[in-house]
Amino acid sequence: GRGVLLWLALPLAALLALYVTAARRGRAGLRSLWMELAGAAGLALTAPAAYMAATGALTPLAASLWLLLGTQNVLGALYVRLRIADTHGRAANRTAVLLAHAAGLGLIVGAGLGGAVPLGTAVPFAGFLLRAAWAARGPRPVPNVKRFGFVELAVEIVSGLWLVFVYRLV
Repeated sequence: GRGVLLWLALPLAALLALYVTAARRGRAGLRSLWMELAGAAGLALTAPAAYMAATGALTPLAASLWLLLGTQNVLGALYVRLRIADTHGRAANRTAVLLAHAAGLGLIVGAGLGGAVPLGTAVPFAGFLLRAAWAARGPRPVPNVKRFGFVELAVEIVSGLWLVFVYRLV
């Protein structure tokens, strides 16, 4: 039944522990990169939660959904942080962002080759890597932050729809 959703308490407990640790360090801890990435990964739990609520089952697909959307969210957070740093003239580790995107694509391709996810799910991650490579070449300040936010939201939605499409094909 729906009790299967209680399994999501395990990763949520880990994220809560991270949050409490950061909160004890004050405002700077809460605004840290690691907290942002933990929030991105936590938000991705909505995908397996919806799947588990609909099916009443905990299957490998639930973990695959978290892998896909967690990776997408984390990479998106890194990219946005880089662009916002550029906008404010702050130093940013471009190589780390690029390597994270390459690792994200590698993770999804590896999961695809291993049969955990359809290989076609790697397509948006290839796009994310190309976008990160463009941003890593030099500062790319954002001229309109509000529009940038909406464009990033659209990118996340379109890539999510691509994932749904790929899963419908298999």
